[in-house]
Amino acid sequence: MLMYPALSAKEDHRVNSYQSPDDVPADVSLFGGWMHVGKKYITDIWNVDFYELLSAYKGKVLLLHGDRDATVPLSYSEKALDLLDDCEFPMIKDGGHEFFGQPFEDAVSYILAYLKAQLNNG
Repeated sequence: MLMYPALSAKEDHRVNSYQSPDDVPADVSLFGGWMHVGKKYITDIWNVDFYELLSAYKGKVLLLHGDRDATVPLSYSEKALDLLDDCEFPMIKDGGHEFFGQPFEDAVSYILAYLKAQLNNG
């Protein structure tokens, strides 16, 4: 199950702005400074191709992403959908990055229905 997956992490976290992992400072400020991560966070994803990993996965996937996510653009999940063999992708109407209010209720409904279907088919 993937909920608003951070497939944009490398772009979001300026991995491409460093020449090499050695250039990454000990403290990296993210999202305008409200979050700080250590160098290891950036260097651990340096050579990861998230889409390659997803395309190799052959299991079932429930992918939830809000149509108003301003943190991770919906296009990242739409690309993932094209790579996954068995993926349900109920877009969460009015959902941002994290789900609150009705989008939360909708997401929980999708999750419960998905889990119930998996139990009945397994």
